Amino acid sequence: MLKRNIISNFFTRGLLLLIALAVTPIIVKVFGDEKYGIFILVITVLGYGSLFELGLGSSLVKLFADSNIKNKQEVYQTAFWLYLTLSLLAFIVIFFSKDFISTELFNVSKENYLETVDALIMIAIALPFKLFTIFFGAILSGYERLHEVNIGNIYATVFRLLLSTYLIYLGYSISVAIAVYIVSFIITLFIYVKYINKLIYIELANILFFSKSLAKNIIKLSLHLFSANASGELAQHMDKFIIANVLGAAFVTPYTIAYTIAARIWDVVNAISSATYPRFNAVIDDITEIKRIYKKTLLLGYGTGGVLTIFFFIFAELIISFWIDQEMAIKSAYILQIFSVAMFIGIPNWFNGILLVSIGKAKIVSMAMFITALINVVLCYILALYFELLGVVIGWSVGYIISMLIMSYYVFKYFKGNK
Repeated sequence: MLKRNIISNFFTRGLLLLIALAVTPIIVKVFGDEKYGIFILVITVLGYGSLFELGLGSSLVKLFADSNIKNKQEVYQTAFWLYLTLSLLAFIVIFFSKDFISTELFNVSKENYLETVDALIMIAIALPFKLFTIFFGAILSGYERLHEVNIGNIYATVFRLLLSTYLIYLGYSISVAIAVYIVSFIITLFIYVKYINKLIYIELANILFFSKSLAKNIIKLSLHLFSANASGELAQHMDKFIIANVLGAAFVTPYTIAYTIAARIWDVVNAISSATYPRFNAVIDDITEIKRIYKKTLLLGYGTGGVLTIFFFIFAELIISFWIDQEMAIKSAYILQIFSVAMFIGIPNWFNGILLVSIGKAKIVSMAMFITALINVVLCYILALYFELLGVVIGWSVGYIISMLIMSYYVFKYFKGNK
């Protein structure tokens, strides 16, 4: 099952990467630096919006993967109502903070203000649908049905990338492109529900079932995961807001181009780790098997990630020049090289984090990610004032590597104490 899921993840990410690589230059050229920067910032808000689920997704993967949990139908129904509540909260918060986000965080020019506000309204509408894709996707992942999760991702993402790019090419606004995201989330939901109905049977008479005690247990399990996820999102994406605030939205574009390419290292590693997380929880009582899986998947992550790192580092300018243009390559090549090295060094993060969560050490992950986020924000802001984009990428890299060292220490300690 683990091998099948890893192969499925690799195929899915590879296919979607090829499409994303094809459409990104079109969007960049149509929008220009500032407007593309705004588009990226708006999409980043959508990414941050997933924090409203408070880590419930990771908790559900753990609960549904654990064979010792017998009341999975009750977990499913209780979690459904939790997600519904959080989805409404997400809509309200983003909708009523759209003006603040546009002016204070994005620092957009007057001519792009109204379009940015409209796009954020669409993000507020999209968030509830996205949160429910996380909910249903987590359940399927818990049952180690990542192939089914990937089917939903392929259909929805291909639809989203192609149609939104076509509409942007025709001259439509960012908000219209975000409307396509909403439709793609709905497509994903239909596909996920189809597969879940084969795994969990819900009687109509019990559709309103909600257990307060079960909800408390789920939320308790989720709190540290939420803290880790929130800190992780802050560490990974706050740099873009700092760039927009300190340097201007136009500077987000070359930074994001480099980040987008380097993050493909994460794609291949995440393809492995996302399949490994439910497997860790399924064999949680077998330390020998956990060690074997950890070593095997970590080596696979280093191998695949290492190949991409070398390629990106050597051919950074050529890749960006071919993908976008020579002008962008001059701005972004050195950023891509630094990102690639930092992401390679930090590869153990993907496996250390899921292992620590699986063995009940989510507090450590939360602490490590909080420290990372704090270092990132402080370093990125200070260094941006003096070294512009170079300072931001160095600040981000230092924080990410520190989090890897912290979690690696605790994983080593765990294995040493369970020989």
